[in-house]
Amino acid sequence: MPSGPENLRAAVWNAGTINIILMTNMALSPRAMTRSLIAATEAKTAALADLDIRSSDDPALWQATGTGTDNILVVQGTGQKIDGAGGGAGKWGNSLPEPCMRG
Repeated sequence: MPSGPENLRAAVWNAGTINIILMTNMALSPRAMTRSLIAATEAKTAALADLDIRSSDDPALWQATGTGTDNILVVQGTGQKIDGAGGGAGKWGNSLPEPCMRG
């Protein structure tokens, strides 16, 4: 198969929605939920970059960061209260990137 942007574009058209569901038994504050969404979005973008998934707009120039229909859902429990630990500094935040990237 010859290489070039036309072949990259054909591969991109088969892309679909990326759905991520984060589930925990902990009770998350609004800040922790927001930080969780940010961490999952960053992990999704890193995974697409690692796989060199290209943009359908201009695959020769841009890497894809997702689609317009991607979704991230955060489901919380009623356990230990987590406040603001969705970033990379806490256990919850540190646990998010790897499963999001692994898929």
